[in-house]
Amino acid sequence: MNGLRRHGTRIAITLLPVLLALLHAAGVWRLPLLVRLDQFIYDARLRATMPGTLDPRIVIVDIDEPSLQQLGQWPWSRDKEISVGIGLNTGLMSVGDMGSAVRRSYIVVGDAVNLASRLEGLSSRYGVEIVASAATQGAAPGFAWQELDFVRVKGKARAVRIFTPVGHMGDAAEGSHEALVLWARTLDAYRAQDWHQALDLLAPLLAIDAKKVLYRLYAERLASLALQPKDSGWDGATRFDSK
Repeated sequence: MNGLRRHGTRIAITLLPVLLALLHAAGVWRLPLLVRLDQFIYDARLRATMPGTLDPRIVIVDIDEPSLQQLGQWPWSRDKEISVGIGLNTGLMSVGDMGSAVRRSYIVVGDAVNLASRLEGLSSRYGVEIVASAATQGAAPGFAWQELDFVRVKGKARAVRIFTPVGHMGDAAEGSHEALVLWARTLDAYRAQDWHQALDLLAPLLAIDAKKVLYRLYAERLASLALQPKDSGWDGATRFDSK
């Protein structure tokens, strides 16, 4: 009986690390030691495989911690359907293997990165998956873009125009092109504080797609602004004080 008990204890001790590793991998119980070990292995693999020269195909993606907790650790399985917001900006930044001898990571830092992070947070407000700055929009002339707004994000004094891609330039249907032209006229009237003209231009767009978050957002804005006097100091920017 004692031999059987000792044998069972050995089996339990042997299986315990396996069970802990499985719970960690499944995201049920995240162990700090395994998290650090996983980071060290990832960093070592990245340093061993990353290109030694610049590659224009490289795109840096930062996935926020709440999304990782909800979806699980990357890579995700092909059958997992996800919906995430993406912020795009083009500019100078520092990219590379940074840190100390104890802990190093391949990261990206800079003012351009911070703006992209702020734009990512605006995606749900405008009902789109991708929010891009004017710098990115100008660097991708092969795409058709819909302007979303002129925004001043948290931590930035200068406002920027933001866009979302709607497809390749040559693939856009005639109706889509007409809608984009009408939307541009709506924004012009909005920024001129001609609220009633903007509402009139927005009406046919709402008739085409009444569920579009962007159109509904501006309809609510315009209805509220139409009740207020014009502001001579307004530059047309929407201010966001949170990330």
